[in-house]
Amino acid sequence: PEPTPAGAVALGVADDQRWLDGALVLLGHAPLPETIIAGAALPLRLAWHTPTGLAEDLTLRLALGDAPALVAPLSPYPTGRWRAGETIQGQYSLPVPPALPAGDYAVTLAPCAACAPYVLGQVTVLATDRLFALPDDVGLPLAYTFTGRGGEEMVLRGAALATPAVEPGDAVRLTLYWQTTAQPADLYTVFVHLVGPDGTIVAQGDQWPGGLPSNTWAAGQVVVDGYVIELPAEAPAGVYQVVVGLYTAADGVRLAVVNPAGEAVPDDKVFLALALVVGD
Repeated sequence: PEPTPAGAVALGVADDQRWLDGALVLLGHAPLPETIIAGAALPLRLAWHTPTGLAEDLTLRLALGDAPALVAPLSPYPTGRWRAGETIQGQYSLPVPPALPAGDYAVTLAPCAACAPYVLGQVTVLATDRLFALPDDVGLPLAYTFTGRGGEEMVLRGAALATPAVEPGDAVRLTLYWQTTAQPADLYTVFVHLVGPDGTIVAQGDQWPGGLPSNTWAAGQVVVDGYVIELPAEAPAGVYQVVVGLYTAADGVRLAVVNPAGEAVPDDKVFLALALVVGD
């Protein structure tokens, strides 16, 4: 075999796996994560090389155990145009089905229909307990619909305030109930603002809904989302408003939201009909 191109296996794991009579070589790949949550996407980075050039455009098949395979072009740069001696790194994202049981799974690939599968390694899938029906008591029933970038909808179905009357310096305990129509494509973060009597934000909490990455949710899943937000000791007394919204974690852009009548909500934030009284 020809010498391995300099720097080609800088990804970390050497493979030197060959197909098509040696015309295509998998030089190496980035180390696989040890664990991944069901519903997430497994990132893969692969280093490919062709000593001779390739006669056709190849289709890559990636699979996690017996789960449905991802079939896609091996490279956005058509392999039939690769020059002899060319080395290319590819990045891929293999979806892990939300309902996949917990366990250890082999990650396999095949760069063409006639190519023998090759085992890249093994990952452990961590399952999460999933709820698909709203609890009997969600406090205040709601129906505010947030639309994600992929068109999926996250519906705020309810809110419960466990601490309707608190003192400055106390913790406010709030539970939100979300339900999604489809698996979200992005990571979304919830913001909860506690707005004082003068309209300023006195305290806030931002987190992944239910502590789970939103792109691991399954279609129809209900997420119970709890908050403990500390009020400052100097928080003014009075009646507070609880304001909720969603934004994209990557850039902070809020998701558009409509009320139960389908009307756009101003500033993409929901004022909950919950009375929070601070002080006497």
